[in-house]
Amino acid sequence: MPNTPLNQSQTTVAQPAQKKGRPVLITILSILAFIGLPLSALLVLLPTFPHTIQYLMYGKYYLPIMLVSNIAIFSGFVGLWQMKKWGFIVYACAIAYNILMMFIFGAQPSISQAVIQLVCLGLVGCYFRRFE
Repeated sequence: MPNTPLNQSQTTVAQPAQKKGRPVLITILSILAFIGLPLSALLVLLPTFPHTIQYLMYGKYYLPIMLVSNIAIFSGFVGLWQMKKWGFIVYACAIAYNILMMFIFGAQPSISQAVIQLVCLGLVGCYFRRFE
């Protein structure tokens, strides 16, 4: 038998099929975060009526702390968009920080927000092995 190189179909038969690319769930969550988090940060910075109420209810440190939380969550989503493990870790830490701060300040919708954030974290965590 002559020494001929194997064609492409022969070399790929033994290799397991791997899915590449970003999962649809992470794409959807990231797009929502890329739209919603800057808008949320913008609302925190604008001197509007609801923030005056938040200032009176939670004190002067609530808005800057939530702004830091939004920036951290946004940076985590940048990493998730790139399918990096550090993105998941930053996102998880930011979610834990955000939930802790909501309970410390006693924000009213904190339980429902915490559940939604933890569900999103769990869904994203299902893809952790695919991250680089």
